[in-house]
Amino acid sequence: MTSEKSSLIRDGFPKVRRVVRRNGTVAYRVDCRTKGWLGQQTYEYATRTEALEKARVIAKDAETQGVGVTSASLHLAHSDEYAELTQKLAPHGKTIRDAVDYYLQHLEENRLREGSLRLWRNPANPTGGSGLTGMMGTGGTPSLPWTGRSRAQ
Repeated sequence: MTSEKSSLIRDGFPKVRRVVRRNGTVAYRVDCRTKGWLGQQTYEYATRTEALEKARVIAKDAETQGVGVTSASLHLAHSDEYAELTQKLAPHGKTIRDAVDYYLQHLEENRLREGSLRLWRNPANPTGGSGLTGMMGTGGTPSLPWTGRSRAQ
């Protein structure tokens, strides 16, 4: 037995239905369930106008950006976290996109830096010199950093 009755108001993506619940209350449901949709599945509004407007915005964005992008951005835009992050960046005149771009650049620079040649430091003398002195074994023969043995051995 179903707890509510619904009638279709808008066909296509996303559908809008008028829902009458068992207790007699009426709501207008925007139904976004479809393949590729990652965000909130349904939205409910008290008025038909609000529901149809929300459906129109979602349909327009899905048409221009694709269903997956639209659902992810709507999900983020409705979260408390989005509002908090936006407020933190506002005094600096930056957006979430600016922050993501900056961080991705930072990660790429670190990746390149990690790939560059590094001098080995002797664990027995972590503060000593340039690192080259820690590689020298007794008698001036460089030691192999991964074994601790001299090349001459």
